Amino acid sequence: MQESSNGWGIVGNSWAVDLLKRQAVRARGGRAGLHHAFLFCGPLGIGRRTLALRFMQALNCLEPPSEGVPCLKCRTCKAIEEAKHADLSIIQAEQEGGVIRIEQIRDLLSSLSLSPYMASYRMVLILRFERANLHAANALLKSLEEPPPHVLFFLTASREEDVLPTIASRCQTFTLKPVALQILVQHLREQMGMAEERAELLAHLSGGRFGVACRLDQYPEALQLRDGWLNDLMRLIGASLPQRFRFAEKMADFRYKSPDAVATMKKNLREMLQVWLSFWRDVMVRTAFHTSKALVNIDRVSEMEKISDQIDTALAWTILHNTEVLFERWERNVNMRLAFEDYLLELPNLRTRS
Repeated sequence: MQESSNGWGIVGNSWAVDLLKRQAVRARGGRAGLHHAFLFCGPLGIGRRTLALRFMQALNCLEPPSEGVPCLKCRTCKAIEEAKHADLSIIQAEQEGGVIRIEQIRDLLSSLSLSPYMASYRMVLILRFERANLHAANALLKSLEEPPPHVLFFLTASREEDVLPTIASRCQTFTLKPVALQILVQHLREQMGMAEERAELLAHLSGGRFGVACRLDQYPEALQLRDGWLNDLMRLIGASLPQRFRFAEKMADFRYKSPDAVATMKKNLREMLQVWLSFWRDVMVRTAFHTSKALVNIDRVSEMEKISDQIDTALAWTILHNTEVLFERWERNVNMRLAFEDYLLELPNLRTRS
C-alpha cells in the first residue's frame, strides 16, 4: 500500500516521513542538515508521538535495513519504542487536564548538560505542549535559542497556533493530516485483518486517525461506552423534562464523590459530549445536504434519517450550536449540572424510533 510503504510503518502523511527520512540519512554519523527542534501538530491519535519516535529510531538504529529506515527490532529501537531509552526524556502534564509546570522543564534542562549515554543524541519529547504554562514555555525557550549541540527537542501540540510564536519559530513544524478514509479502511482490512464493516466503522469514527482506529479496536469497551451515550441521547430526545433533569443529575452532580470518582465522571462526560457533537454534526449534514456521505456515525444513519425528517436546517444548526456551547462550558469548568439542564430544556422532543 503506497501510504504505508515508507518503511516506518506509518499510515499516511508520507510527505512528513520522506522529509524526516532524508534528514536521518544525512545525519547518521554527524549532524549535517539536522534541525535541533521539531514540532508535530495535529489532533490526538493522528500519529504525532509515533512519528517523533520513528525519527529517533531512524537516527539511532543499530541495524538499519536501508538508509533512513529503522529495523524496529534492535535493542535501541525497542528501548525508544517503549520509552525506556537512557537518552530519551518524555515530559507531559502529570494528570489528565493538567498543565506542564516550570519545575518539570527546569528538572529536564538541568540534565541536558550530560553527554549522550548510548545514542548519538540526548532526545527530549514533550507531549501536548499546548498544556505548558507560560513560565514553562519561557523556561524552554532559552534552550531552543541556544541549543546544546548533542540535544534534539521534539514537541507535540494540537495546533501550531497553540504554541508560543517564539517557540514555534525555532522548530521545524510538521502539521499532520488525517488519512483518506479509503486508504485507512484498506490498511485496517489488509494489515490489521479487520472485517470490511468493522474497518469502515472504525475509519469513520476515527476521522481518518490511524491511532484512534487502533485504540477503538483494542478497547471494545470504548465502543460500548459510545453506544451507551448515543442510546442515552436517543432516549433524551423523546423524554419528559423530569426524566431529562434526572439524567443531568446523574451525569454531572459531583457532590459527595471521591476525587477519583469525580475525575472519572468528568472524563466520561467530556467524551460523551464529543460523541454527541459528532452525532449532531452528522444530523446537520444529513438535514442540509440529504446525503449519507462524509458522516462519522455511519451505524446510526437510520436514526439520523428519522430526526432529519422532523427538523429543518435551522433547527439542526441550533441543536449543534447548543451542544458546542455545552462542551465549551465544560471546558471552562462551570456548574455542569446547571449547564446540562439548560441544554436539555432547549433540546426538542423528537421521535427516533418508528
